[in-house]
Amino acid sequence: MKKIVFLALILISIGACKNEKKETSNTEANYFRDYASEEIITEKQYKVLKDSLSMKFNLDEIIISKKEKNDSVIVSYFILKFPKEMVNPLANAKAVEGQEFPIDSLKSIEGSMISLKDNRGLPTLLNFWFTSCPPCIMEMPELNKLKEEYDHKANFIAVTFDSKEKVQKLLEKHKFNFSHTVDARKEMDKLNNQMYPLNIFIDKDGVVKYVLGMSPNDEGKLFKEILNNIQ
Repeated sequence: MKKIVFLALILISIGACKNEKKETSNTEANYFRDYASEEIITEKQYKVLKDSLSMKFNLDEIIISKKEKNDSVIVSYFILKFPKEMVNPLANAKAVEGQEFPIDSLKSIEGSMISLKDNRGLPTLLNFWFTSCPPCIMEMPELNKLKEEYDHKANFIAVTFDSKEKVQKLLEKHKFNFSHTVDARKEMDKLNNQMYPLNIFIDKDGVVKYVLGMSPNDEGKLFKEILNNIQ
């Protein structure tokens, strides 16, 4: 009887060691992939990179996705860098990440009301902009291509505090094929945002997943990866 108990303890001990080794292995097997260069580095190298950058900049780390491959986890990341003396201008807007989006409805350029809840079932990209914002206009061609590619896979809505007349006048010169909403000053103030353009990605259940500034001029690569991740 003692031999049986002793053998059982040995087996339990071996199993515990195996589990402990597996957990340690998984922890150490995390790799980080730069979404732009697709360079993959170890978790230790990633920490060194962040420590080095944080000495010169204020950082905003964006984890785009986590994918298991073999026995490893590959984390796709994007790091925004701001001058040390500059507070992250996205900080206020980013407070809604992980929460249901606080705006219920918006006034369309045609005059009807758009209910964001009616758009659930598909991811939504909300682009906050205004007509006298040069960076907002600069990213329009890239956003147009994104919408063309993901037209039936996501909702694309442009939001501005400008009037219908101002938006229509600008659209005569610049193509912007999102669904347009106007006169949204009150709604936009809820975010207390300090950076334009502002791009907010909402999942199919209405939860804010990512808050970003201007598209990084990468032919839509970052935004595509985000949309693919929240399908």
